[in-house]
Amino acid sequence: MTRYITDTQDYENVFNNQPDNKLLVVCYTASWCGPCKTIMSPLCEKVAGSTPNITIVKVDVDECEELASNNEISCMPTLHFIKNKQILYKLEGADTQTFLRLIGDFA
Repeated sequence: MTRYITDTQDYENVFNNQPDNKLLVVCYTASWCGPCKTIMSPLCEKVAGSTPNITIVKVDVDECEELASNNEISCMPTLHFIKNKQILYKLEGADTQTFLRLIGDFA
């Protein structure tokens, strides 16, 4: 199951406590974003529930404006694939095929 990040400190706690060898996927979303709600959110939930070696968290850009700004988020959804405290890939848009390929490549 995924969970929402509540603020920058919450994000930093997740980021800093993530095991180096475990993939962290941060999904930047918005309540008004159709593809976020209908495509990426259900897919993230499904993947999170079936892939125990990854952590998926969501960030609502309207509730965490500072975090979204600090990470230069301008497109919803945007997903950051992070491992060993490094962003491996930034995926913009609801591209399900690329999302699933990246999960397979990095998990």
